[in-house]
Amino acid sequence: MVAAVLAVLFLPAVLSARSRAMVSDITLIPLATAVALSCAWRARHAPPRARQAWWLLAVSGLMFALAEICWFILHHLIAVSSDPSLADVLYLGALVPAAAALVVFPVPRHTGSERIPTLLGGLVVGGAALFISRALALTVIVPAASGSWLQQAVYLAYPIADVVLAALALIVLVRAGSRSLLHLGLLVAGFISYAAADTSYAYQSALDTYVAGSPLDLGWAVAYVLFTLAALAPTASRELPEDAPAGDARYTAFSSLVVYVPLLAAVLVATARPSPIVDPVLIVTGPAILVVFGVRQALLAAENSRLRRHRERQVEQLQLRSTELRRLALQNQRIIQSVVDGVFGVDADGRITFVNARACEMLGREQSTLLGASEDQVVAASAADGSAGNPLRTALLTGAVSVSAGARFLRPDGTTFPVELAVGPVVEGETITGAVVVFRDVSARRAVEKMKNEFVSVVSHELRTPLTSIRGALGLMAGGMGGPLNERGQRMVSLALESSERLTRLIEDMLDLERMESGTLALSVESCDVAQLLETAQAEVRALAAEHQVTVETTEAAGSVQADPDRVVQTLTNLLSNAIKFSPAGGKVRLAATPIGTMVEFAVRDQGRGVPPSKVDRIFERFEQVDSSDSRDLGGTGLGLTISRDIVRLHGGTIWVESELGHGSTFRFTLPISAPEPVPAPVEASPRR
Repeated sequence: MVAAVLAVLFLPAVLSARSRAMVSDITLIPLATAVALSCAWRARHAPPRARQAWWLLAVSGLMFALAEICWFILHHLIAVSSDPSLADVLYLGALVPAAAALVVFPVPRHTGSERIPTLLGGLVVGGAALFISRALALTVIVPAASGSWLQQAVYLAYPIADVVLAALALIVLVRAGSRSLLHLGLLVAGFISYAAADTSYAYQSALDTYVAGSPLDLGWAVAYVLFTLAALAPTASRELPEDAPAGDARYTAFSSLVVYVPLLAAVLVATARPSPIVDPVLIVTGPAILVVFGVRQALLAAENSRLRRHRERQVEQLQLRSTELRRLALQNQRIIQSVVDGVFGVDADGRITFVNARACEMLGREQSTLLGASEDQVVAASAADGSAGNPLRTALLTGAVSVSAGARFLRPDGTTFPVELAVGPVVEGETITGAVVVFRDVSARRAVEKMKNEFVSVVSHELRTPLTSIRGALGLMAGGMGGPLNERGQRMVSLALESSERLTRLIEDMLDLERMESGTLALSVESCDVAQLLETAQAEVRALAAEHQVTVETTEAAGSVQADPDRVVQTLTNLLSNAIKFSPAGGKVRLAATPIGTMVEFAVRDQGRGVPPSKVDRIFERFEQVDSSDSRDLGGTGLGLTISRDIVRLHGGTIWVESELGHGSTFRFTLPISAPEPVPAPVEASPRR
C-alpha cells in the first residue's frame, strides 16, 4: 500500500505522460479494493451496533474500486474520454453509502431522532458550499461556452458531495469524542483528502488542464489509505453502551459552528455579490438551504424540548426516590433503636459509625462518646473462656460472619460483662467497608446457670449419703442377711437395687459434669501406656458384653499418651458400653488406637443401627438419645457421651462420630502423645588421685 502511494508520488518524474497516467490509474484500483476488503473485515468483527456502518463503508469502497476499474478501461483500453461517464456515476454513487455510514455510526446517545438533524446539517453545509462555489467561481468552473449543463453539474457535484461528507464526519467525530478518536479521525482525514483531490480535479477539468498521473492523484491515494487504516484501527471494534455520555461537552457548540459558519458565509456572498443571484441554480439553492436549515432547527428544538421533559421527569423520579430513601432510612433507624439487643456498626478501621439506645445502655456510655470510638474501647481482648481473639476484628479481616458466645465487652469503669454476639461484615464488591454487631448481655443468664449448677451439685451431694445407705440395705437384703425372701420379694429387691445403682451412676455423672463446667475437676495427668488403657477398658465391659452376647476385640497398640488414666478408661468404657448395647446379639465391637502425628486416635467401632445424620451434630449434648425409647430399653443416663466429650476436650483432644444408617458407627477421639523421657547422660568416674 505504501509502495503504491510512493509510485503515484515519484513515478511521474521518470515516465512519459501516457505511462504516468496509466501507472497512476492502475495503482488506485488495489488501493480502493483494500478499502472494501478492510471495511468488510471490520464489519465481521465489529460489535453489533457498528456493523451496519462498516458494511456501508465496505459497499462504498467496492463502488470506488469499480469506478477506478471503469475509469482505467474507458481512458486507457478503449480510449473513450466522454464526460460524464459511468466512472463518474460510480464515483458519486460511492459517496451515498459513505454518507449513510456516517449517519448511522454508533456514538454515545446518537439516537434515530438525532441522526436526521445531523444529516440535515451536512446538507446545509453542502448546499452552502454549492452556493458559494457557484457564486464565486461561476466563470471558472462553469464557463458559458464550455461543456454541457450535465458536465457542469458533475464538476460541481464532486466538491459539494465531498464537503457534505467531511462535515458529517467532523460532526460525528466530535460527537464520539475520545472513545472513537482514532478511526473516526482517520475517516475525517480521508474525506478531507478526497474532497481536496475532487475539488482540484473539477477545477482543472473545467479549465481543461487536468492531466492524469500528476501529483493531484496523490490525494485520492492518500484518502484510500486513510480509509483502510480507519477500518484496521484497533479501537474501531470498541463497543459503546447505549446510554453512554457524549464524548465531548463542546459537541453542541462545535456542531452548530460547522453548520452556521458555511450558512453565514453563503449569506455574506449573496449580499456582497448580488449579480450572480440571477443564476437559476443559486435561486433554487439559496431558499433550499434556508428551508433545510429551518427544518433542522425545528427538529433540534423538538428534541431539546423532549430531552428537557425527560430530564424533568428524571428529576421528579429522583426526588421521589430520595424521599422514599429518607423514609426507609428513618424507618430502619427506628427499627434499630427499638431492638431489645444492642446494635452498633463500625467502618473498615473499626470506628463506630452508629449505635442504638440499647447498646448505649448496656455499655454504660452516651451515644456521643461512642460514635467515632475505636472497637478496642468496647470489645475486650479475650473471650470469657480465656481464649484470645476479637470476633469483630476477625470479621473485618476475613469478611466472614463471626459468632461468639464467650466474648466480653468493656464498661467505662474498666469492668467487663459477658455477651453473645454476631458480627456481619458489610462488603461492597470485594472490599470490606465495615461491619454490624448485634450483641446481648448474658450476665443474668450466666448467674442463673451458675445457681442451677450449684443447686445440682448440692442436691447431688446430699443424695449420695442416703442413697449409699439404701444401696447397702438392699444389697444385704438381696444377700439374705434379713432372712430368706420368697421369689416375688427377691425380684422386687433386685429391681430396687438396680434402680438405686442407676440413680447412683446418674448422680456421679451429674457431679462429673458440674465439676468439669465449673473447672474444679482435677486431672492426674501422667504418661499412660495405650495398650494397658485398652486392656483395662475391655475388662470393665466384659460382663456387659457377655450379657448382650457381643464380642469385644482389641487390636494391638503401642506407645503412650499424656492423660489421666482413670478418665481415659471412663471415656473408653462409656463408648464401649454404648457400642455393646446397640450391637445385635453375636455382633462384634472393635477397639483400636493408632498414632497420627503428635496424637493417638482411639476408635470404637460397632455393628449397630447407626446414627441418623440429623443426630450426628447433637449426639454429644446432654440427655440426647438416638431414640427416646433407648433409655427405657437399654438403660443409661444420656450423659455418657457428654462426659466423654468434656474429658477429651480437657486433655486437648477432639471427639467425633462417623456413622451410616444400618452399617454401624465409629466413635473416635484423640489424645496427645507423651514426650519421650530424656535418657540420662552417663556419669564419668572420678579419676584416681
